[in-house]
Amino acid sequence: MLFMISRRTLSFLFILIVSSCIDRLDFDVELPLGIPLTVDGSITNRPGPYRIKISSGFDTKSEFQQRVPLSLRWIKVMELTQREEEELVEVSTGTYETSVTGIQGRVGGVYKIQFELLDGRMYESLPDTLLAPGSIESVYSTFTVKEDNKGVDDYGFDIGLSSQGSTKEGARYMWKMKGTFKAITHPELIPTNPPKTQCFPFTVNGAQRCNYLPPCTGLQNKSFPWQVAQFVRVGPCTCCTCWYDIYNNSPLLNNDVLPRSGNYKDIYLGRIPVNEWIFMFKIYVDVSQATITNQTFRFFQSIKDQQDATNNIFQPITGKIPSNFNQLEGEISPINGLFYAAGVDARTILLTPEDVPNQNLIPEVDPGSGVDWISCLELFPNSTNIKPAFWED
Repeated sequence: MLFMISRRTLSFLFILIVSSCIDRLDFDVELPLGIPLTVDGSITNRPGPYRIKISSGFDTKSEFQQRVPLSLRWIKVMELTQREEEELVEVSTGTYETSVTGIQGRVGGVYKIQFELLDGRMYESLPDTLLAPGSIESVYSTFTVKEDNKGVDDYGFDIGLSSQGSTKEGARYMWKMKGTFKAITHPELIPTNPPKTQCFPFTVNGAQRCNYLPPCTGLQNKSFPWQVAQFVRVGPCTCCTCWYDIYNNSPLLNNDVLPRSGNYKDIYLGRIPVNEWIFMFKIYVDVSQATITNQTFRFFQSIKDQQDATNNIFQPITGKIPSNFNQLEGEISPINGLFYAAGVDARTILLTPEDVPNQNLIPEVDPGSGVDWISCLELFPNSTNIKPAFWED
């Protein structure tokens, strides 16, 4: 029993760590002076739409990063050689996208973005050239058993690739891994014995009622506050089924592997742990190789150096990071992050419970733990209740 609890705890913590790159806080506010602005976006040779995320930075005195999505007055991406541009649309607070039929990245194009905050501050990124991509030759997964520092066996899949890059001396590459999995929770099982539980007030015929279950469950309490709660379904549950993204902890750059140009064999990208959440259904693992410019390489190298130094991706980055933005108007205020162009080749592999050699190695969700009673949107970071376009049930 102790073995199973330890594995579950480790797996749960692992998902929290590798999926913590983006926090799910939505507020439409102006950014106070002195609070860093954070930009995260890119354009590639692959079809759009292309996404840019804008948020306030973190408090460098805080133990954890606190990023708050931030709305802009406008933001546009520009190609400088052919003088193309497109204004992006806000699809959710702080998240902006190009249209499917809009600007498309092309090899040789030079790109930058400009945007304006609600208070009139304006910024633009340094121009970046989209270089020709290399080619991923193979992506593979290997089931392994590793012993942690407490002597507990940890089961998982090591993800690797082999690729063909440029033979040009000084070529710069970055490899990334992203996994997307689906999980189901049961917020309708939250105990509903008032007054011990939260009241979600609503009104029926002028009388106030308490729901006791999150409204996203689609269930509504038809009883009065002094009565035992009885629920009827008034809509679908929008917080029972979610999809989650997890990432490798830090960028993998080609100065970390040999050779530094040409063919790259058996590059280790990361690990997908075997646990009750990731293998509740399956996980799509997307692997990409990006050809990047020197200025983009320097940015990610500085990020990697600091993450390696702290060995904790929750720890705010406080050292010197190369600036990739210029401020055009407004009171001077700090800005972090990057918008870059990259030539990208990508492959996807699918891992299912059937790929685990012994099905008994996949734990079951403990119904008595209460972990699966919460909204699926609160289970892990980087969650969405919108089914990804590539997902097939």
